[in-house]
Amino acid sequence: MLKVVVLSTALALTTTLTGCAQLLANASGSEPVGKTSAERTLSQRIEDMSIERTASINLYKTNPEVKNSHVVFMSFHSSVLIAGQVSNALQKRQAEEVLRNIGEVNKIHNELVVTPNISSYLSRAKDNVLQMQLGGKLTFLEGFPSSQAKILVEDGTVYLMAKLTKAQTQQAVDVIKTMPDIQKLVKLVDYLD
Repeated sequence: MLKVVVLSTALALTTTLTGCAQLLANASGSEPVGKTSAERTLSQRIEDMSIERTASINLYKTNPEVKNSHVVFMSFHSSVLIAGQVSNALQKRQAEEVLRNIGEVNKIHNELVVTPNISSYLSRAKDNVLQMQLGGKLTFLEGFPSSQAKILVEDGTVYLMAKLTKAQTQQAVDVIKTMPDIQKLVKLVDYLD
């Protein structure tokens, strides 16, 4: 008797839940629900932060000499930029290998520079100020989806990672060009049009 009650209840719930989805589908209009591929959800932001942190930790574990270099990982929609300066080609390769071992990473942009001249803390502080100024300008730029873009300034080079239309990308480029001390712009943009 108990089996019959459990089976009847399970069948009733299955039918009800299926009907519920159909009801919600009809009530929500003709467009699909959920986020578009351009929208950066909270879970995507958390995953990007996790990729950045995991890569940094694993790089230092792979080669403790990296502490004398300057390596920055920036992840956006699981596409990762590696920027900064390292003292030899081995460290540059190791930074990329660390990312290849992280399953969530889809694409790698290795912009590390091999040089004996690692940027100073003063130079990095200047880059950080420029990055914050740019971020502020893009955040308050009318009609610009700043949550769909990420900026890194490294040794005078601006890296723009984003999922934008060509017009939105041009808006960002126009703002970046107004900033002093910018030597180069690298666009890592997935265009939506």
